[in-house]
Amino acid sequence: AGSTLAGLRVVSMRGLTGTPGEQLAALMRLRRILARVLQMMGSLLLVLVLIGAASVGWGSSETIPQSTALIIGAAGSILIALIHIPSATVLRRRCQVYVDEFSDIAHVPKTGLISAAEDRVKLEEILGVNRTSLSELQSGLVIVGPLLATSIAAVIPKL
Repeated sequence: AGSTLAGLRVVSMRGLTGTPGEQLAALMRLRRILARVLQMMGSLLLVLVLIGAASVGWGSSETIPQSTALIIGAAGSILIALIHIPSATVLRRRCQVYVDEFSDIAHVPKTGLISAAEDRVKLEEILGVNRTSLSELQSGLVIVGPLLATSIAAVIPKL
């Protein structure tokens, strides 16, 4: 996953070639890859957190503290954010450059200004330019899931 994000970052930094349509299709594919990798890493972290929470109290001696699952969730979420945010930021900037280059509303006649602005907003939404890295992390809920699960595991007393 980290290698995929690093590769995505490199491709975003280099820029894309081809027609505007080919570039748009490539940017949309890169955004989908970014979202899928985030979901995959979040799912793996959720499994680790649930395993950590389930392992509390196993065995003859309770050597694993209840806070273990919380620590795994917090540390894993921070690690995923540190890996995800640089790639997401570079890709978002590349998308913004594309929007600025191919959706210029500065030279549009007054009669077509509203429709050109609406088209630009739609393009920004498609490419995710209007989202922040934090909102991407929160919208995945896969990242928030481990923290909620660890909080629940730490609060619920052992049965």
